[in-house]
Amino acid sequence: MTIEKNDGEKNSKIQKIDIDLEDEDQVENELDNYFKIIKFEDRINKNHSILRKTKNLLIKMFFVCMCYYFACKFSGYRVFLVAANSGIKVQNFQFLTGLLVLAILTNLWGIIPGVLGGVMGDLIYQYATNNLVLIDYTILIGVIALFSGIYKYNKDETIPNLKIMKFFYILFLGFAVSCFIYLITILVIYPNLSWDTLIGLTFRQNLIQFLISEIISFIFIAPLMVVLIDRILKKGANKYSIIYHPLLTHHVEFESDHAIPLKIDGYYVFFCTRCTGMFTGILIGLFIHTFLLHAFRFEIPPDIVFIIIVILPIPGLIDWGTQKLLMRTSNDYLRILTGICIGIALHLITLLETAELRLFVLLFIYFSIFGLLMYLGNKRSIY
Repeated sequence: MTIEKNDGEKNSKIQKIDIDLEDEDQVENELDNYFKIIKFEDRINKNHSILRKTKNLLIKMFFVCMCYYFACKFSGYRVFLVAANSGIKVQNFQFLTGLLVLAILTNLWGIIPGVLGGVMGDLIYQYATNNLVLIDYTILIGVIALFSGIYKYNKDETIPNLKIMKFFYILFLGFAVSCFIYLITILVIYPNLSWDTLIGLTFRQNLIQFLISEIISFIFIAPLMVVLIDRILKKGANKYSIIYHPLLTHHVEFESDHAIPLKIDGYYVFFCTRCTGMFTGILIGLFIHTFLLHAFRFEIPPDIVFIIIVILPIPGLIDWGTQKLLMRTSNDYLRILTGICIGIALHLITLLETAELRLFVLLFIYFSIFGLLMYLGNKRSIY
């Protein structure tokens, strides 16, 4: 009996020790999570200054502008009113993809980036496509983006009930406003046209071209895409609506000052700051190349392209390298600007022949410098 009692006491002590160890691990994990959240909140609060808000707004506007522009290049409209001696010539056009991109991004990012980015993208698209700008259609894009931001899709009710009636109400309102703007513009430009011709042209252009595209985009495709994006964000977010993933940031949580938080659909998504600049730079390079090609029929000479590729990555290597070697601390603006330079260079590489020896030598030199800085930086951080 005594032996059994002693064994029972030993087992109870062992269980108590295990429980204490589990409690310590749990407390340590909770403290670790607590400090991570504090770090995230500090990063997000810093992002609420006027300068940083402006920076985030400009980033969103730029991406809306570029996405709308390239969407329209793929399946957008072409200016279809051409003043001729015989009157007005009507050309066919498509308007689906641009509207779809505009509706989705304005729902996710808000009215201001959607309206300003959409208007800028449309102005650039019109000029690049036709070397002229019709302000009335640019205003229509702004109106469509405005309505997309005012009426946001209810993501919890979209799947079971698409709320067709509400979509038709907002669709009809946008259609009426666009018709009115188009009618007034044509009346000012062509005052000699009869009212029958004006009204007929107005309804023909808006009803056939805009209305069908609006129905397809706003009622069927856009809400489902917004719901899909929301579900993906919700799955990746913690209970504080923060998404911090190594695939997006390339840094651990305690290095979140190297990542930039962008608010998307109510979630704070952290992205590597320099990589954000690089993707922005790739879009800028692609835009400059296509704009010069389509608007001015200008191809950048290969020698000029190579010189630009040599120069642009240098500031990024210096900024990243000195930071990696613990010689100094960089900031968001330097990371974004140097990332943009690297991104432009990355796009310009595609304009050169891949078999060029000078390009191969240049890439070998840059990757060797990058690898050496990475090795020295990791070695210094250990000691």
